[in-house]
Amino acid sequence: MEVFAIWRPGSGVLDFALRVQLPPLFYEVDSSGFNSSPGLKPIIVKFPFNNGIINTVYTETFDLKVDMWDVSFNVDGAITTVTDVHGGSTQPFPSVPIKTIVEGLYAGDITNTGNVTFLGWTINGGNTYYNGNTPTITGNTTFTAHWAGNSIDLTSTAGANLVEKAVNYTNGNSGVHTLFLNGSYNNANLTVKGNLILRGANTATIYLTEVGNLFIVDYNGTLTLDDGVTLDGNFPNTFRESQLVSVMGARFNGGWLLPSTFNMTGGTIQNIRGLWSQGVLVNSSPVTFGPVSPIGPTGGIFNMSGGTITNNHDTNDTGSAGGGGVLVTHTELEDYTSGVFVKTGGTISDNVVARGSGSQVLVERPSANIDLPKIDYNYKARNTAAGPTVYLDSRTDANWEGYDFHGTFPANVGATTQLTVINTWQTATTTWDDIWFSFPVTAGTTCYVWLDDKDQSPSFTGDPVLHGYSSDRKALFIAMDTGSHTPRSFTATANSTVFLRATRYIGTSPGTFAVAYSTSNTRP
Repeated sequence: MEVFAIWRPGSGVLDFALRVQLPPLFYEVDSSGFNSSPGLKPIIVKFPFNNGIINTVYTETFDLKVDMWDVSFNVDGAITTVTDVHGGSTQPFPSVPIKTIVEGLYAGDITNTGNVTFLGWTINGGNTYYNGNTPTITGNTTFTAHWAGNSIDLTSTAGANLVEKAVNYTNGNSGVHTLFLNGSYNNANLTVKGNLILRGANTATIYLTEVGNLFIVDYNGTLTLDDGVTLDGNFPNTFRESQLVSVMGARFNGGWLLPSTFNMTGGTIQNIRGLWSQGVLVNSSPVTFGPVSPIGPTGGIFNMSGGTITNNHDTNDTGSAGGGGVLVTHTELEDYTSGVFVKTGGTISDNVVARGSGSQVLVERPSANIDLPKIDYNYKARNTAAGPTVYLDSRTDANWEGYDFHGTFPANVGATTQLTVINTWQTATTTWDDIWFSFPVTAGTTCYVWLDDKDQSPSFTGDPVLHGYSSDRKALFIAMDTGSHTPRSFTATANSTVFLRATRYIGTSPGTFAVAYSTSNTRP
């Protein structure tokens, strides 16, 4: 006697047949409608026989294990199930699903195109990843798809919205993190101390909501603005002395911290409006060591290889720092403390300063003489748009346009003290007003300007600061100070006249000093 199961595909019914050998014939009796849920189930089959003669009903009960299972596949909450999988068999996994990245914070440098590093399938929340075919099925099983870029749970992280939560989480956790956005957020004065990438859909915008900075990159932090995210100044609101990104230099905080870095590889910085406000401010460092820095450059760093900086306005019309798009603070002494801006791609255009130069980019070199209005001592400027092929480096001279002096410029050479003899000192006395000198230059000639004052020679009583300009008011050098043996040099681009402006150092009284010029690097 033999019992066997017959499955009716798609019917949900498991039939059993009992085959009994009654020489010389075989008889089969069906038992239909059996409950096919997994487990041991009793079946009762009845058949008549009596010594080969069918005239008696014989009853027999058997236990039969039904080994059929459900296998489910969970892809970001969407579940598909394959039913009636035989125990002991395997199932092929579905094709690797395309991961649609959703808004959130992710570990690593996560892009929004293609697959996001698919890891495999886990069983019922386990930690082992499977690919290809499932392991042997022994019961109802759910497989869950996993990617390296599954978003981080920020439920318990402090912050008013996703952007602030992401910054706080990144600040407290090592490694690179990507904040992927597709909505709009309102924030202000978020300090980035970790390594955060901003990336998202083209509709993602973060608006500045109050005076200050949208992002402050500090404490050796790194912020990267990539495609799909706009940092917006929230015009028509105006914010005085504010920036969308402010990059800080090195500082001492229980130990030396290297400078912070802002990388712009895509995205947009736009619409900041306000008195002395800019799209990006690259700060110099307060950390000084003397002639040589043991930790290298200490100013903030801004690397721009993509994206757009546009429609940012410094609205000061009485004397402006300039740099509606980008302002870089470049120090006069200990040059390693200066902020660094390097542009290898992207576009800077349609930024405005109400007065002065450097509407797109200004490299500002402050003078020790704080009596000077800012418009008088700026260093390098870019007024015309700088497209993707225009290379700029705040440490070099290529593609800068100089800075226009907007104070009271001499009407002519006759309004100045003329340095008529080369290699000869001209003595003068500082007053409460500017003192102007001039001397002729020949195209292609390198000239050196020298200063002597009470810091160098006890016979002098004055302590001026000296600035040099071409005849079209472009700054050749600014804030020459201390009367050291080191001259300021420049190469003339045309046969013309150079003007020197001496201003009194702050806190000093009028006094005597001397200036000279030469065509060799030898002090007169």
